[in-house]
Amino acid sequence: LIVFATADQGLGVYDGTSWTNLSPNEGLLSNNLRDIAYDNSGRLMVASTQGLNVHTDLGWLDYGIDLVVLGIDTEEEKHDYLSFDRVIEDSEGILWSVSAKGIFRWDWHRSNVGELLAENKITRIDFFADTFSTVSGDTILTGIIQEESTAILDLGGGAIVVGTKSEGLEFYDPTDGSFWYLNEDNNPDFPSDRILSLDLAGDSLYIGTQHGLVIYDLTDSLIVYSNEDSLLNRKVVDVMVGSDGRIHIATRDGYNIIDLTAAQGSQYIALDKDSIPEFGTNKLQALKELDDGTIWIGTENSVVRYQNGQWENWAPTAGDQFIIKSRKPFSAHDVLTFSTVGADIDVTAPSSLLEEIAVVPNPYVVTASWEPQHLYNSGRGVRKIDFIHLPPECTIRIFTISGKYINTIEHNSEIWNGAESWNLLSGDGLEIAYGIYLFHIDAPGIGSHVGKFAVIK
Repeated sequence: LIVFATADQGLGVYDGTSWTNLSPNEGLLSNNLRDIAYDNSGRLMVASTQGLNVHTDLGWLDYGIDLVVLGIDTEEEKHDYLSFDRVIEDSEGILWSVSAKGIFRWDWHRSNVGELLAENKITRIDFFADTFSTVSGDTILTGIIQEESTAILDLGGGAIVVGTKSEGLEFYDPTDGSFWYLNEDNNPDFPSDRILSLDLAGDSLYIGTQHGLVIYDLTDSLIVYSNEDSLLNRKVVDVMVGSDGRIHIATRDGYNIIDLTAAQGSQYIALDKDSIPEFGTNKLQALKELDDGTIWIGTENSVVRYQNGQWENWAPTAGDQFIIKSRKPFSAHDVLTFSTVGADIDVTAPSSLLEEIAVVPNPYVVTASWEPQHLYNSGRGVRKIDFIHLPPECTIRIFTISGKYINTIEHNSEIWNGAESWNLLSGDGLEIAYGIYLFHIDAPGIGSHVGKFAVIK
């Protein structure tokens, strides 16, 4: 079975032929899911905004706690559920979860009480008694540098790494229960303290940040790789090291594959909805590879599968029906009206938006003409760079760093397609040399923009 967590529609379960939806009607605490994972005994854990569900042979167990607080000026109760945003069970059998409220740790096989650790505050939660108590103050030292956490990963031996919203990484040391940190303050090579995703392969920690990908060597405590310029979008929403050793990255502008071990040097593949129509969108959410090499990608509105050299998706297609059910009976006098609003251009938008125009990949690594062209298994793919975030109509002129004219590209596209490809040939059809190049964007009625990119061997 393949299981997907959705933001507001519960679980989607695929058995190889059909899909089944699971919601609170089937025992989930909420349709608003944040994460799914398996515990050490193979049970499915479902993290949601209202707690944790665990699937057993007898059905769903739920671990939810309502941290009820009283209104400041009234006695009206407010519901404040403990959200499980990411969840894992580590190699020692400890349950961990993170959310905006801090880091939750529970030795759930040996105790009824878990601890929610925040800055100078500890909340002890008894799930079986449905009670909680909080101690706080300057004397409470939890070691947490920031409560708002975004990712968590088991490093083995009871060690944990937590990604935070704006303070980098927090590493938990099980030998003394302390935390140590990796962020911009103590390492100038760290590109961003906002962590979006994590993965582990061997002794290397792969870190998706707001400003690109970082590889951190846990053995030598060194950053061995950092890159944002060669990605479709520097916000690394999800990162995964595949069974082929390549790095797979989901972004809001498509799918990157990075091979740092290729004999010809580092190779970068960029895939988007133009090259892979099955994506349907460039806003990707999650990546997962199965034991048989099948890769599943969650997008903002569908799921995509790569299997046996073929891409498939389950997005709505012509002939699908959208059914609306109402609990209020209709009468013969009821009239249902609706309207749609098409995309348009904001002509008052500031010309500063042109600053978002970029070239990907940058730098472009020159590859040989005999290199295989298969988009996934090997090779760089089609030789091109892409200008992204373009207005619907503009002219792109390309020059050498010394000002020699190379080529002109006219961009005229649909309003929702802000990308234009260039095949790295001059206006005379000749291959360009490696070096630094300038590009000038002229957008009528909006303004102009100048940028640069590199072509290297």
